[in-house]
Amino acid sequence: MINNFELNKDKLGKLTRKVILVGGIISTLLTGGCKTKENSSTNPSVTEVTPTPTETPDVASDNEQEEYKYYRIEFTVKVYNDQPQVTIESEKEVEYQNTETPEGGFVTATEKWQPHVPDAPAYDEGRSDMTVYRLVEVFKRYIYFDYDELMNALNNMDYLGPNFDYVFGYVTSDNVDELCLDVRLNYKREIPAGEENFYMVQGYVNVRKKVKVKSK
Repeated sequence: MINNFELNKDKLGKLTRKVILVGGIISTLLTGGCKTKENSSTNPSVTEVTPTPTETPDVASDNEQEEYKYYRIEFTVKVYNDQPQVTIESEKEVEYQNTETPEGGFVTATEKWQPHVPDAPAYDEGRSDMTVYRLVEVFKRYIYFDYDELMNALNNMDYLGPNFDYVFGYVTSDNVDELCLDVRLNYKREIPAGEENFYMVQGYVNVRKKVKVKSK
């Protein structure tokens, strides 16, 4: 029976990690964030005297500057029929670790159900009575995600696509042993109702967000 980590890592290699290898280089087409528009208004009255403000809007904006803040975000994306359902479980501001490769952070992918047939890459004779299986993988993500790009990718999660690769990471046969934390194969006699096109991406990751703060 296939029920231990080492055997499942071997199965992972035989599966050729299609979810990660397909798609090639991580897409650079992800949006870099939303642009905000400043609202402006003018007083149409020519008789009303408007007090001179102590600080004009232009000066006020000059007193703001951008800086990075750092967070740990826990998220879940469930995708049914290509419709992502994003839940942010927690978002906590943390102290910068003074490194571009922070410790901690992982992403779990629960992949689509596959038919459990003799020619399947993960076929297990000891489970011949099972008709389907799905692969669950946990990989390190010791990076700082850009906040806006991460949110864009989560809300537009695409199985085998660039948003999936951006969140999960690009894993090859050369780095799988270094990055892989766990691999599991779940077998079922039949697909649970409503899960035919279901897959899920979960994570607990480091995020860098650019915010505006008032200068001192």
